[in-house]
Amino acid sequence: MGSLRILAVDDEPQVLDLCREVLSQDGYAVETATDTDAALGELRGGDYDLVLTDLRMPGRDGMELIREARRLTPHLPIVVLTGYPSIESAVAAVRQGADDVVTKPFDNEHLCRVVRRALQNSPRDGRKVAAPQLAASSRILGESRATVDLRDLIRRAAATESTVLLQGEIGSGKELAARTLHDASPRQGKPFLALDGTALNTVLGMIGFAGEEEDHDCEGAQSLPANAGAGSLFLDDVDELAPGLQAKLLRFLDHHEAQVAPKQGAGAARPRVIAASREDLQAAVKAGTFREDLYFRLNVIPLRVPSLRERLGDIPVLVQGFLAEFSQLRQEPQKRFSGACLERLASYSWPGNVRELRNVMERMVSLVDGIEVTTTDIPAEILQAVATEKGMPGEARMVFREAKKHAVGQFEREYLHTLLARHDGNVTRSASVAGLNRSAFQRLMRKYGLRSVAYRQAKGEWPS
Repeated sequence: MGSLRILAVDDEPQVLDLCREVLSQDGYAVETATDTDAALGELRGGDYDLVLTDLRMPGRDGMELIREARRLTPHLPIVVLTGYPSIESAVAAVRQGADDVVTKPFDNEHLCRVVRRALQNSPRDGRKVAAPQLAASSRILGESRATVDLRDLIRRAAATESTVLLQGEIGSGKELAARTLHDASPRQGKPFLALDGTALNTVLGMIGFAGEEEDHDCEGAQSLPANAGAGSLFLDDVDELAPGLQAKLLRFLDHHEAQVAPKQGAGAARPRVIAASREDLQAAVKAGTFREDLYFRLNVIPLRVPSLRERLGDIPVLVQGFLAEFSQLRQEPQKRFSGACLERLASYSWPGNVRELRNVMERMVSLVDGIEVTTTDIPAEILQAVATEKGMPGEARMVFREAKKHAVGQFEREYLHTLLARHDGNVTRSASVAGLNRSAFQRLMRKYGLRSVAYRQAKGEWPS
């Protein structure tokens, strides 16, 4: 059987190119259209498994496309792409029949995850597809003590209306935990709007409040929470907010609490706020880089998402979940990992956490010739790291890890420079090629003092 077919619709060619690149890497066949009429022509003449559409386009907008697509193919999954400040219309699209919303600029991995979930939940011929094997994309897998405890805390937090603060390393699964919390709560089936660091900075930067120097009172201050309806609002990377934006987020949350709840009743139309941070916010408060009042406002129910090295016993379960997912996406027989291969993978420290494990697995599964993945298919750098660290005493292991960290830093800076130079300083394109979301790529740029404008001014020259 062939790959699942996706129709991406947007009037911006660069967005379509990025969608095609990201989704093709995830195993889909992607066709594109630049307006509603062209998209409807494709839908009438082709057999598609999902539509990914922008809302604001010249002529007939994406809302019309959703209505017509629903008429042509009632059970076709539809995912909406939206920029800012168009969140309100995006949620209206969900109410009209769209399955999910992805905000622009989007996180590559988040886009793939939303598409997988929409396909998994889509009915075919009027019936729901039974796909329990895709659990890796929709819930937290594993039976280690750390994972069981996290699921239990999420279950208990889901029954409340309190704000939740998720803290964990990059790639540990904070957004998955937020989605799991949303799906386990009475808000299941309502909109789940996720704002990563870049999007959150954009939205907060647009909001004005009475009495501030800005003489505009941006509608975002009131419409953003209302736009999530009775769903959940996920604020990722809050540790990346500048002090001025931290103050705006605090005022935004307080304004929302004071204005929405008394009018419509607790939980009636106000979204559940779930925040996430990769840094220890309590330590950031002590260091003076994060507002204490905002920390207390967000940290009503704290949940720590464990790193993969704290739950290495979950690797066999995660591997099986990912294998089933890859098999479903590619519509090919499911491959298997040998016991020795699983043992070797469980010996690695996985600094990139579950995200790194999934990416490595996809690489191994894609390149293996037969049905079984063995230790010979494990990337050489992982085998070397496992062998080197395993034979060292504790103190030497620490020195080795520091040396490796320095070497990785040098490589990262040179790699970022190469990508930015190749793409004329285009951060979105460079981040996509690197397999990172825009926010994470910009963090690395700041870490190494790289500025995109330097590459636009002098292509290929090392910035000063």
